[in-house]
Amino acid sequence: MNVDDILKKAVVIYCTKYGSTAEVAQTLADELGVRLKKTSDFKSNADLEPYDFFILGAPIYYDRVFVEMKKFIHTFYPLLEERKKILFTVSGAIKGHLHRDYADHFASNFTKPPLITINFLGRATKDTISVDDYEFLEFFYTNRLNMPMQDFDYFGSNNFEKAAEKIRQVIKEKF
Repeated sequence: MNVDDILKKAVVIYCTKYGSTAEVAQTLADELGVRLKKTSDFKSNADLEPYDFFILGAPIYYDRVFVEMKKFIHTFYPLLEERKKILFTVSGAIKGHLHRDYADHFASNFTKPPLITINFLGRATKDTISVDDYEFLEFFYTNRLNMPMQDFDYFGSNNFEKAAEKIRQVIKEKF
């Protein structure tokens, strides 16, 4: 089966809190030419049945995969577990070991590993996120990264074309 045939039955499914993950999901879906859906669009297994391949995306909050994605996985676990999937996270973490930690944490929600995990960078400013979340980021940056928190917008640093190319290559190798 060729990559384009597989992508015809693929969907990017995401959740978002402030919009960065929605932007990443939309851009990735556009690059791959696949459907885009929110986790809240799925009410039953029947809604997932048309898709053979899932690209699941979640933001990272409080050093973990956003709770909305965890609930989605729990609700549809058997079907998600049996199908091939790629996982992606969106965070403001500086490139490095944290991205691996986030990817591993996301993948640990499944027994069968995803084909790959991809980490994208998002954005957060005092004007775009809640006071509580901003205060947590300040604490996180100070205590875990040993640096001051500053507003960030790393969205433009993402190479979606390269990510889509990588996904196509993995599909070619693993299907």
